[in-house]
Amino acid sequence: MCFSIMILQVRGPSCAHMFLDYLSEVKEDAGINKVMVLERGFNGWHASGRPVCHCTDAPCTSDST
Repeated sequence: MCFSIMILQVRGPSCAHMFLDYLSEVKEDAGINKVMVLERGFNGWHASGRPVCHCTDAPCTSDST
């Protein structure tokens, strides 16, 4: 699970921490092994050359980037 939020320095880590707290309270295995926060948000992801889907389907059904 990866969190990317507009005001990343504050809300991203806070949201990720709340989600981890929630996972620790829930006794079921959610199948989530890692929770991460994008260091430079989506723009940093895109600028690093990582794949970005431009399809308009929700959820994404395309392998195109």
